Amino acid sequence: MPYKSEKINIAGTKYDRRRKLSPDQVKAIKLLKEEGYSYRQLAAMFNCSKWTIQNIINPQINKQPIKRPTSYWTEKKRQYRQRKEALFKSGKINAKNKRSRTYKN
Repeated sequence: MPYKSEKINIAGTKYDRRRKLSPDQVKAIKLLKEEGYSYRQLAAMFNCSKWTIQNIINPQINKQPIKRPTSYWTEKKRQYRQRKEALFKSGKINAKNKRSRTYKN
């Protein structure tokens, strides 16, 4: 039986934690940094954080990915579902309507 939180969609809201910059924007950021723009100026231009710009220019490289047990990822999924449900209950996001693929009010 699917979880109730599966119907709740946070994509496209301000609570969405996915990447917001396209590959073309990343290339533009790198070019503009070479031209002499500061991290702060680039962050304002692309409407993102200074840390995001720094991470694009100087990415942190891990030599070997960390292998985590299944229980870790199970807990992460549980936390994600609980976060979605809390946002839904507080009225910050709405559930999707199955028929029209739009948001309910």
